[in-house]
Amino acid sequence: MRNLTMMNSTFRILQLTDIHLMNESTDEETYVLIRNVINETHPDFIIITGDITMTYDGQRLLENLRDFLDSFHVFWSFVFGNHDHESILSLDKQADILMEGKYCLFEKGNALVKGCGNHYLRIDKNDNLVALLGMLDSHNYRIDKIDGKDVWSYDYLDQSQIDDSIRTIESLKKETESFSSLFFFHIPLVDFKTAIEQKDETIVGSCLEEIFCSKYDSGFFTQVVNTNT
Repeated sequence: MRNLTMMNSTFRILQLTDIHLMNESTDEETYVLIRNVINETHPDFIIITGDITMTYDGQRLLENLRDFLDSFHVFWSFVFGNHDHESILSLDKQADILMEGKYCLFEKGNALVKGCGNHYLRIDKNDNLVALLGMLDSHNYRIDKIDGKDVWSYDYLDQSQIDDSIRTIESLKKETESFSSLFFFHIPLVDFKTAIEQKDETIVGSCLEEIFCSKYDSGFFTQVVNTNT
């Protein structure tokens, strides 16, 4: 597990998602937006939560993105989204290209855990653990056989990923009992959709479109919260 050092009283994370680079002229508009946000917010860490690309041939695109992010001298990582599966390049190869970045902290993760890119970062301050950042692969689409019919849906976090997350938290709790945990992945949890629909008062911000998530509740949220309390 890699670590980042918290130098100030706060640690600022910039989350980018669904940037959908296409090897088209619109990519430049996306780069301008990202550049402006980075220069305005001065993040300590940048995470891209999936759907990096929406194109069949993405090697040059990924090389350009890698070099662009490295130019800010800020550590960064990513998780894959469902559209990243559409490339001619495997997720493994896409990861290889991006991992060549000097400031990229992505790791492919435990081969026994489902997915590519289940990895963790610890945030330390004064040599003490402050927070755990978990990056998980939420996979692609799935087709289940229900009552003899093929039913399409978005995928969900596998139990092997949940178990791995819990093991990581429990291991760090042996070092320090109190720290924050924050997980990043592309496909939303069912819990998030439920909270929005029920107008949960703890939700901050606006939801302006339908939430596309799995029909199945993997239990990730409940299991991780119970472990971290």
